Formats: sequence, structure tokens, C-alpha cells
Amino acid sequence: MTGRWRQALAVKPKSGSVRFNYDLHKVSGFYPALVLLPVLFSGVYMVLPHQVVPVLELFSPVTYRYWFHSTPPVGNTQAIGMDQAVEIARQRYPTGRPHFIYGAPVPTKTYTVCLNGVDAPGSWLQRRCVVMDRYTGKILDVDDPTTGTAGEVFTHWQWPLHSGQAFGMTGRILVFLSGLACPLLFVTGVIRWLQKRKANKLKTMKNLL
Repeated sequence: MTGRWRQALAVKPKSGSVRFNYDLHKVSGFYPALVLLPVLFSGVYMVLPHQVVPVLELFSPVTYRYWFHSTPPVGNTQAIGMDQAVEIARQRYPTGRPHFIYGAPVPTKTYTVCLNGVDAPGSWLQRRCVVMDRYTGKILDVDDPTTGTAGEVFTHWQWPLHSGQAFGMTGRILVFLSGLACPLLFVTGVIRWLQKRKANKLKTMKNLL
């Protein structure tokens, strides 16, 4: 970043209240955007996967875990318990700690157990999600950034980026602060609008005189 850019994107607290608010408005819009844009995209992906995944597949194959289904057995066979589902996931990743457990609201849905703390060489992400048939416990899919396609690795990053988990405590703090930037941007924007409105009124009065 050149000197002019640094000067334009810095807060000058001793330059008066009007200039300070203007600088604060610029800064609260520019720097947090570096975090808010990935958070925004990841949020859209998680809410509208059926719309986002087809676009990603234009560049690389993607397997989305919620597309898998359990096969209801013939007879009165009961689904496995969630404790058994967790144990199946931990057998796959012994060092993992259960973090999220997704049940199956309808008979054809699957169980998904997400684990944190899974160390793997060359991977920053320690989160793995195991999708299994709710009746047999058979593993149907695994969210593992060390084994998937480029598109799948990209999707595996979305929740850690959205929550800030991708970069540990630093990532969580950045996501938290970027959230605080939104009301700050609104407040400084309103103040800026009121300042300009006041200046325009004074200018109009001077012209009338």
C-alpha cells in the first residue's frame, strides 16, 4: 500500500470532529470488508447451497453432504443412537472432539457428526464431518479437506471462515470485530449525512443573504 493510500485509509483524530467522523466511516467500511466479504459468501453458501454449488461445479466437482440419504430398512429396524453415531465418527478420527451433531428429522435423512481437533499434515483446518446412514451407521461421505477436490476443499473452508475457527482465536476476534463495524458504519454514515445536511443549509442561507 502506497503512502497516499495509507494516508487516505487512516484516522486523523486531531483534525476536528467532522474529519474524524469521515475518516472513521471510511476505515470502518474498508478494513472490515476484508473479513465481511468471506463471511457474507459463506453465509450465502450455507443458506442457499442448492444455488451456490452448481456455480462452484463449473470450476471443480463438489459433493455436498446434505445430498446423501439414509435407506429405510424393511421391517421395524430402529435407527442407531446418536452416541453410536459419535463413536463411529471417532473411530474414523480418533483425536477428534464432537462439536456438532446433526440428527435426521425425517426417515430418509442422514446423521452428521462434526469433530474438532483433528490434526493432519499440511492442513490448517481441524474440523471433519462424517455423514452416515442413520440405520446401518455406514459412512456415506466425509468432509475432509485433505482428500477432496478443489471445489470440495473450498466448501469445507466456508463454516470455519464464517465462524472464525479457521484461524483460531485470531480469526474469532476478527469476525467479532467485523460484526461491530456494521453498526459503526451505520452510525458514522448518519452523522456524516447530518453534517452535510447542516452544511448545505448554511450554504443556502448565505446565498439568500
